[in-house]
Amino acid sequence: MTVRNQIAWHGHRRGEALMGEARWQEAIEAFKRADAWQPDDPEHVYGEALAVSRMAQSSSAWPLFVRAADLDPLANKYVAKYEAAKADWMARHGRMEEAEIIRKMME
Repeated sequence: MTVRNQIAWHGHRRGEALMGEARWQEAIEAFKRADAWQPDDPEHVYGEALAVSRMAQSSSAWPLFVRAADLDPLANKYVAKYEAAKADWMARHGRMEEAEIIRKMME
């Protein structure tokens, strides 16, 4: 692993730790720094997208999920995780019907 990759993954792990503390904006910045060091890795972009979606900014998160998928053609898991996170958010905010619709679409 190159020094550049090590720095990028340090930032990525920092972003994950911040997400665990619900410090979404700081996590976004950590993932952006990781992406700056290793721009071809979809995991950094996905981490940023997930943090943005946790801030309930789905419209801003979607282009990031698409970019992550573009970087990794086998990345349908990113879209599925986004939809699952969106359904969970809707359920937590009393939007059960919408959450169920999303869950059924994922089946």
